[in-house]
Amino acid sequence: MRARITGPQSHKNLCSRSVPVEWTGRPTVEKLGGRAGRESAPAPEPAVDARRVVWNIHALQAPFDRDRATAITTSRLVYLHDPSMIDSAGDGYLRAGGAFKHLHGAPSTLGGQSGEVFGACGAACMFRKDVYTDLGGFDEDFFMVYEDVDISYRARLRGYRCTYVADAVVHHAGSGTLRPNSAASVYYGQRNLEWTYLKNTPWPLLIRSIASHVLYDGAALVAYGSQGLLGPYLKGKWAALKGVPAILRSGPVRTRQGQRRLNRPAP
Repeated sequence: MRARITGPQSHKNLCSRSVPVEWTGRPTVEKLGGRAGRESAPAPEPAVDARRVVWNIHALQAPFDRDRATAITTSRLVYLHDPSMIDSAGDGYLRAGGAFKHLHGAPSTLGGQSGEVFGACGAACMFRKDVYTDLGGFDEDFFMVYEDVDISYRARLRGYRCTYVADAVVHHAGSGTLRPNSAASVYYGQRNLEWTYLKNTPWPLLIRSIASHVLYDGAALVAYGSQGLLGPYLKGKWAALKGVPAILRSGPVRTRQGQRRLNRPAP
């Protein structure tokens, strides 16, 4: 479904990744498709509660109005097949260089407290447009997996915050593009994990955390090997290694890292 979500002109300064939207200036919602020469969907789609879409967008916008340092907001993602369970309440990031989902698999009732998190889950999040433009958007070299962690990390390096918005509840099908623990998900996940870590981590922290990062990679090797996914794991790491020179050139200027305002990642 594509929807025209209308509201205040200030919303033109926001970018949402939850649904494709077009902003006008009136408080209404209009579904596009199927009539008066509009293009029709090729197949029936699940019903979308337009009021919930509008509610979520306004909920995700609210932290921007309260705090200029907030540049990203992220939703409470619950499973489409079981809304009583959380898929993600924002992303966290380990010192060892791996990302995780806050409250993943926990009852949805535990996700009722909004607050600062390291980064956004790309399934349903919102960026201030000026910050998104300044960051250069998502890194297209990542293609899929970890691209939301990467852009969140880059925003943190510039001193911006990400806020988890508990009231913005989004039903998430999950793994719509990649099956869990598929060869492709392991390949892209392991390649992009390395690129995110090497591209963004300041040199002092990189030196202090490299040992834990190696241990983290070793544990993943054992885990994926036991699942018959050693091949995709090794291919992902090899692709990451080959891409390091280009990734480092595209990352922060490390010699100036000390001049940046670094936010301490939220727990």
